[in-house]
Amino acid sequence: MSDEVIRLRGVGIRRGGSMLLREITWAVYDDERWVVIGPNGAGKTTLLQVAATQLFPTEGIAEILGQRLGEPAAGLDLGGREDLVRRIAHLATDKTAPTMVMVTHHVEEVPEGFTHAMLLRRGQVLAAGPLPDVFTERNLSKCFGVPLVIEYRQSRWTARAAT
Repeated sequence: MSDEVIRLRGVGIRRGGSMLLREITWAVYDDERWVVIGPNGAGKTTLLQVAATQLFPTEGIAEILGQRLGEPAAGLDLGGREDLVRRIAHLATDKTAPTMVMVTHHVEEVPEGFTHAMLLRRGQVLAAGPLPDVFTERNLSKCFGVPLVIEYRQSRWTARAAT
């Protein structure tokens, strides 16, 4: 029996008021070769962006190589999150590892080895550059709209609301 590579269940992609994909259910196994055909605007590129993990569905579930798309630490308990951060840090500190870009809501999830950061708010860059220059109380408080206290200890960042 072959391994499942792609599984989409009820996947939809909405941009603005338009649905680019609707209710796509599709499974691809490692011994299959597929071709996707359709006219311009049919959703071929959008479908492949989901399959390539470049675009997350707005509806439904997408699993690639057995992993559900969406923030990998989402729903993890503290032990699971720390294990994931440790594994990512191992890769990030390896000089032979490829370039990495991580997206998160939590400074606590930024592992050792990451060198730069970009803060986005309302579609605009608030700050970008070396991590210590970007992860300041002023910048992060502005980004999240709440006064924060930021600390860096034992190669990890923490944030909490200022009292």
